[in-house]
Amino acid sequence: MVSQTSGHLLAVVVPFGIWTMLVLFLLALMLAVEEGIQNLRRLHQIPCHRCQYYTGSHYLKCPVHPIRALSEEAIDCRDYALCDLVLKRRSRRSANAMTRFKKWLLRNH
Repeated sequence: MVSQTSGHLLAVVVPFGIWTMLVLFLLALMLAVEEGIQNLRRLHQIPCHRCQYYTGSHYLKCPVHPIRALSEEAIDCRDYALCDLVLKRRSRRSANAMTRFKKWLLRNH
């Protein structure tokens, strides 16, 4: 009698335990992915690589704030100045887009 009761009990408890573990694993995985996405969004706010003071050197990344460069502390850097190359690249892209648009207009009208 005892073995049949424990067998039926195991038939209920073991699948329930497996499903519980599976759900907890998936929940932990979702939370880890969400935390990773939030961390990446925060790190993408670091403006150093677009700053005119950024050197790109491994030895001295920023002469103004060498310790804070490329870290989360640099997100609100008061000495940040947009690099002229970035501005030129953006204006060149918009000029190229405008030229292509004008050519398209002339071709189609």
